[in-house]
Amino acid sequence: MKELNTLRRLFWENVELFFKVSKDIDLLFIPGFSPSFIKFKKTIVVVHDLIGILFPQNLGWMSRFYWSKWLPFCVKKADIIVCDSYSTKRDCLRLLTINPDKLKVVYPGVDHSFFSRSFSSQEKKEVLRKFKIFSDYILFVGTIEPRKNLIRLLEAWRYIEQKYDILLVIAGKKDWGYKEVLSKIIKLNLKRVIFTDYITEEEKLILYKNCQFFIYPSLYEGFGLPVLEAMASKKAVICSNVSSLPEITSDSALLVNPYKESEILEALKLFIENKSLREEFSFKGYKRSLSFSWKKTALNLLEIFNF
Repeated sequence: MKELNTLRRLFWENVELFFKVSKDIDLLFIPGFSPSFIKFKKTIVVVHDLIGILFPQNLGWMSRFYWSKWLPFCVKKADIIVCDSYSTKRDCLRLLTINPDKLKVVYPGVDHSFFSRSFSSQEKKEVLRKFKIFSDYILFVGTIEPRKNLIRLLEAWRYIEQKYDILLVIAGKKDWGYKEVLSKIIKLNLKRVIFTDYITEEEKLILYKNCQFFIYPSLYEGFGLPVLEAMASKKAVICSNVSSLPEITSDSALLVNPYKESEILEALKLFIENKSLREEFSFKGYKRSLSFSWKKTALNLLEIFNF
């Protein structure tokens, strides 16, 4: 289904969906937040995060109403609410005052067969050439928006540029936070930052596999799939010590306070200078990633469906 604006989404969830599934089903599974106002079947809904409540300033007024008011009201009507992490479960308990018996945690997975793929040197060269990556680089993957905390990363990066011959590659859609990020780059006169904009899954995998290490200083994640993907790609990870990220990485990533540029900077320097430490975290991260699989996700959901 194509991406919908807020009004169109409300109509689809509360009118079209009703007529599509009001007959001949026993259970309605909603994998992305969106129950209807009228509860007419046994319903299981997945809540990935509570970004709309925690970061309302990042939304337009209609989206703010939908994510912070309407959606929580509808979610509470579900028979079971599946959360991506225990962090999200705690957020639901704290912010939505939901009956804890309704809340279940099921982790998303990662396709290890995909992330273990190998590429020819020519395929690698073509992708790196496409994005003008001609030296070692550190990778960030994600949509460019304020919650991803790229401004503080760039503040730390200016000191990296002065000392090390390395690039920062920011791979992801140039969303509405891009102008602020670009303005910061111009203000700091940064020369070694590359934006890829949208990338394919194969391009993303090649970028993961060929980076020095991965950095993800996000201020909030319901799960943090790029971190898991980086670990599955056998890359060392620096990420935030907030929300779900410590839960997902356990002791397999170098954790930093995302509100402190000094911690981000010191972590960057440590990994750049210490190859053996990167290799240690690469091994630990890959081992940790094996705890997550889509098969395990599916089996856990099937168990819940039988309630």
